[in-house]
Formats: sequence, structure tokens, C-alpha cells
Amino acid sequence: MNLRIAAVKIAACVAVGVLLSASGSTAAMTCPEGSRDVLKVVRWSISAPASESFAATVTVDSINGKIISLTRGRVYFSDELGAAIGSTEIDPDEVIIPKVGATTWFDARTFPRLRSVKPKHVGAVACVTGVVYSDGTKEMF
Repeated sequence: MNLRIAAVKIAACVAVGVLLSASGSTAAMTCPEGSRDVLKVVRWSISAPASESFAATVTVDSINGKIISLTRGRVYFSDELGAAIGSTEIDPDEVIIPKVGATTWFDARTFPRLRSVKPKHVGAVACVTGVVYSDGTKEMF
């Protein structure tokens, strides 16, 4: 019975996480390195556990409207009180097309709090240390 209740809670958190994380509290979040003015986190989600893995995704999009062909950066997750939850690398080779974005998959087993804290209390910020745009322009932050 407890296992079923846990599965229902996880499923509810996953459903809410996809909807609320894009509007989560990110205004006060800062980047430990790089710039938060290149990419924005559109959404993130964690799937219900299947054979001990927690597949998770985070989708980012270009803020400045430029196509990005190479990225160096991370997405940082923290709770509303500012406590760090974890971070994951943004897929460096994924082309990021404005208003389409790009999705990075990661294993959320390394983020136990991301699986347990209510999604409405989680913020995510994309911190970029370098990009190459489709026109060949390179920026480092």
C-alpha cells in the first residue's frame, strides 16, 4: 500500500513539475559561473521510476533570438530558500533554435531532493559560459 501511495505522489509531482517549473521562482537565482542572459529554462520534468532510474529532462531556449550551435553551460536547480539541489550539463552539441529550444536528458538519481521537493518550490536557471552561434560568432562569459 505504501509503495502505491509513493508512486501516486511521484506521478503527481511529475505532472506538476512540468507545468510549474517554467514559472518557478528564478528571479533571485544567480549563476555560480557564466551568464544567465543567454538561455532560459522553459520546463523540466522527472519520470516515474522505472527499474531504479529516474529519467529527467530540462528544456532550454535562446533568450536573444539567435540560433546556438554549440553551448557550454549547466542548469542549476535550487529551492525557494536558496538551497542548492543540483546541476546538470546542458547538451553541448544540441542546436538551440529560438522558440523551439533544446532538451537535455539526465539521470535524476543523483538529485534526491529534486525527486522529493514539491516542484512549485524548485527554481532552475541556465548558466552559460560559452556559445557559438550559427553564424560562427563565439561568446565566452
